[in-house]
Amino acid sequence: IPAKFIAFTAISNITVNPGVAVTVQSSATDPDSPPLPLTFSLVNPPPTATINPTTGLFTWQPGNSDANTTNLITIKAQNNAASALSTTSSFTVSVNPIGPPVMSHASLSNATFGFQIDGDSGLNYFIQSSTNLMDWNTIDSTNPLSVPFQWLDTNAPDDGARFYRVL
Repeated sequence: IPAKFIAFTAISNITVNPGVAVTVQSSATDPDSPPLPLTFSLVNPPPTATINPTTGLFTWQPGNSDANTTNLITIKAQNNAASALSTTSSFTVSVNPIGPPVMSHASLSNATFGFQIDGDSGLNYFIQSSTNLMDWNTIDSTNPLSVPFQWLDTNAPDDGARFYRVL
């Protein structure tokens, strides 16, 4: 009797920026005739990673703390036979390091100050202001759909200096 094995379709390795969602559809086939339903699970996944046990849809959104890491993702497929068959398939998700945001193209017109922000996509950007370069207040936060993007301060003071930074 030839050995039976669950066949897993290979999954390519992925590279993303922090904050960008990873979605991967697992695909495996059972060798029994008729094929038995398969259940999918994760083996030692990152803390916020999930998989749909029925469809095999893997999802994970790496955060800033995952920046500059390579994460081995192992998916297990198993049938529900009396002598259950199972197999695993692995791939890596490499999360790029976070680059510093860059401010450029500053402009002031009719009490509206603005500048362009460039950096990594998928991140939250925090715009801070200060009048003395010591005490900083967050005046806005955004997760833009694309970078670079233009940011405007429609309440820019006209009676003194205000400094800005982006985190």
